[in-house]
Amino acid sequence: MALSYLLGLDWRIPREMRELKERATSLKKLKKAVTAEDLGAIFPTSASLRPEIARAEERVDRLSRQIRRFDEVERFQASVLENRRRYLKEQIDHAEAELSSLETRLADAGARRSELLKTLSGKGAFEDLLRLNERWSEESSRLEALREKLKNANLLEDRQADIKRENAELEQRLGRYAANEENIKAATALVDHAISELYDDRQGNLLIEPHEDGPHFKLSIGGGGNQGGIDQMKVFCFDLMLFQRTSDRLGGPGFLIHDSHLFDGVDPRQTRRALLLGCEAALAKRGQYLVLMNSDNFEKLNVPADRRLANAVLTTRLTDDEYGGLFGFRFDLPRGA
Repeated sequence: MALSYLLGLDWRIPREMRELKERATSLKKLKKAVTAEDLGAIFPTSASLRPEIARAEERVDRLSRQIRRFDEVERFQASVLENRRRYLKEQIDHAEAELSSLETRLADAGARRSELLKTLSGKGAFEDLLRLNERWSEESSRLEALREKLKNANLLEDRQADIKRENAELEQRLGRYAANEENIKAATALVDHAISELYDDRQGNLLIEPHEDGPHFKLSIGGGGNQGGIDQMKVFCFDLMLFQRTSDRLGGPGFLIHDSHLFDGVDPRQTRRALLLGCEAALAKRGQYLVLMNSDNFEKLNVPADRRLANAVLTTRLTDDEYGGLFGFRFDLPRGA
């Protein structure tokens, strides 16, 4: 994203791709947690839920039908009870009329009456109704829970589809980004010029390739030989191009700094050419090219042959006195010294 901005390219595309990748990564972690941890109870897959919902709906319907059927049984039992009560009342009336002469039969009739009333109390039917209602409530709650899980599963799968669609759109935009930009041509020309100044027999390319996580910047220099030194010069060429393009577009930063490690393993001829090329590029942009280099490495560059390098060396000055220190250390001189 930063390189796209500095080179004048559409930096919003890699930013959006990075954000999309972060969302996809979060979604992937969520799916992993769903399958491996307790979140599976909240975010199952819709495919696994649909059979359970179908079975739960069938159980709820079956219990509901039984509770409608229970109403019919209840009315039937009420009718039976009423008939039995009328019959018993007739029997009791008849027994009471014969009470004075039929004491033994009355006692038997009373016992029979108690037995029949106990049988016809309706106790069993009421408990059956309660049990059916309890089962209906349980299955209805389970059905609602399954429907909520299905809703969550559909939401999760819809987000995956959205991310795939957004990623495809960004890849299309990235393809246009890497193909039709004048700024890419300008950057490529600067890299080609730097390589031609460093090497007489090598060519290179600046490639900006679209990838699913954004543009990839790649600089290549062909040919054999010291690949370690060539890799270091790839960095130099890219840094120099970036300095020039940023200066042209944004007016800054006004300086380019390299440490001596950049030139480790680089042939002295290429190092000398790189220093001169950096100096020329900085002066053309009214800036400075600063290199921090040990003196023994600098002497290997055959500096006297080119006074431009010799004149560019800044004299080393240490301003520490007896009251100060050097690199964080204090040196106390002997008395009288």
